[in-house]
Amino acid sequence: MKTANLIAILSIVLLLTGCIQKDVSVSEGNEMSKNLSVKLGETFELGFESNPSTGFEWFERHDTTVLQLVSSEYKQNSNNRIVGNPGTQTFIFKAVGRGKTTIEFVYKRSWEKDIPPAKKVLYKVEVY
Repeated sequence: MKTANLIAILSIVLLLTGCIQKDVSVSEGNEMSKNLSVKLGETFELGFESNPSTGFEWFERHDTTVLQLVSSEYKQNSNNRIVGNPGTQTFIFKAVGRGKTTIEFVYKRSWEKDIPPAKKVLYKVEVY
């Protein structure tokens, strides 16, 4: 169910950002891979279901010569602040250089150093 929600959120976000062309998605266990094409100078948004009240949140890594992280924000899905109630963590990027890079998102607890992430999403991005 959580995977279906994540895919639904990602699909909506990608549909709302006309500058992005989506290619094939590959999913294997808790890891998903997607391809994106973005015009130089344009911004795009990626959103993921998140639940920081349980300690889990998304962390990202990318090549800063190709993409710039403009902002990262979490919004709970309802006004009810119940522990365990999920929300959406949104990342906004700007294409600042031509080329290819991979944005790696991992969903984990920040204090768990030797434990693999609960989820991993890779976006292979080409800026043209």
